[in-house]
Amino acid sequence: MLIEHNFLPVAEIDRLQKAVADAEKQTSGEIRLYFEKKCHGNPIDRALQVFQELGMHQTVLHNAVLIYVAYKSRHFAIIGDEAIHSVVQQKFWDEMHQIAQKHFTNNDAVEGLSLIISRIGTELKNYFQHRNDDINELPDEIIIK
Repeated sequence: MLIEHNFLPVAEIDRLQKAVADAEKQTSGEIRLYFEKKCHGNPIDRALQVFQELGMHQTVLHNAVLIYVAYKSRHFAIIGDEAIHSVVQQKFWDEMHQIAQKHFTNNDAVEGLSLIISRIGTELKNYFQHRNDDINELPDEIIIK
């Protein structure tokens, strides 16, 4: 993990990692959180590129979610794999975006991200329940470039 000095304190990174791990305990879905300084261009296009680079499209059930944040550019996107899009309504993703945006505006990004990670885990649980033989296919670590 690459961490830029003064971007996020270790305690906040730990809090976000714990939020991901806790959310994934509810579901077979996979959640990743990816930060980078700047997004040049469309944040959705960049998030899709990161999704592919991280191999998130290769989960067995195609139920991975990427939360992408370009913190200096102030861009944000959530990308869900094809199986998730077949069951989760756009209204849910719009609501997650609104929650995050509100917290970002109030300089409380970690709280907003923790909240939407938890909500995504709960939503995924409705369609992709955690199984006893579930394998964590993607690392829970927060990626900061």
